[in-house]
Amino acid sequence: MTADLHAWLRRHLSDLPDEFTPKPVQSGSSSTVVMIQTPSGRYFHKTCEVAFGFEPPVTAALAKWFPAIMPDLVAWDAENRWLLMRDAGENLRNLSRANGANWPQWEAVLRKMAALQIGAIEHVDELLALGIIDRRLSQLPPLYQTLIADSAGLLIGQENGISATDAERLPAFAAELQRLCDAVADFHVPQTLHHDDFHAGNIGVRGDEYRILDWGEACIAHPFYSLTMMLRYAKFLFEADGATLAHLTAAYLEAWTIFEPMERLLELLPLTHRLLGVCRAGTWVRALQNADDAFRAENADAVPYWVMTCVNNTPFE
Repeated sequence: MTADLHAWLRRHLSDLPDEFTPKPVQSGSSSTVVMIQTPSGRYFHKTCEVAFGFEPPVTAALAKWFPAIMPDLVAWDAENRWLLMRDAGENLRNLSRANGANWPQWEAVLRKMAALQIGAIEHVDELLALGIIDRRLSQLPPLYQTLIADSAGLLIGQENGISATDAERLPAFAAELQRLCDAVADFHVPQTLHHDDFHAGNIGVRGDEYRILDWGEACIAHPFYSLTMMLRYAKFLFEADGATLAHLTAAYLEAWTIFEPMERLLELLPLTHRLLGVCRAGTWVRALQNADDAFRAENADAVPYWVMTCVNNTPFE
């Protein structure tokens, strides 16, 4: 820990012990997180990598606008890309693993996420000014062209990459992608805040309070991508069946009926399920840019996977 960070923590944690050792929690391509124990409780300090440097100001803005669902933010520093937050409780993933998934909890989180996203509609320009990534529909076709131009990033012809045969299909899919974007734009659901790493591991639970954590992979995009992320997590990690996924979907979509009737929302959903692939591939490109060799080796297949998830329309396979 640097002397500057040590002094900063002391300014903001009045009961910080004279001798303390931060406990490593996470170290990856987007951030490093440590836990700090004080007499008054646990705190988490996060240092964001440059590519995700918008997270502190964006988190601070969201915490001001939506304090009941965001992390309890103690302090932040834009220049150093620091966040200091109070412990948000046990995370929903650990609770679900220990006790079995309590699906009403997941439904409650999805309702709260929808409410936050709807509330964020009026703040889109402010969030973009804070540096959050723009992944609105107009940005997906040029992003796709950038993705398919990087043959090395797609691992073409390599193990866990895109086959040479599939690579030949990619340029022609650009027209279909534009058609999908145009079709989604015909619906009246506004583009707003999307959490591109929205899953049970990023939900803090304390009693009936829920906090949505880790906004470094957020962007302005179609909000329904966040639902797709949570549904995938429920299916692939907790073996949610079709009926459960339908209940989770209904819990989330209910709030959006102020823009379209439920029948129309259900028509829209398969389109946004599919488009998530391009958005997510773009996020992985950013994550891999400055990653170390070990992280890149472990996750290099993420970009080709997400590109082909969109191309093949396989978000739940």
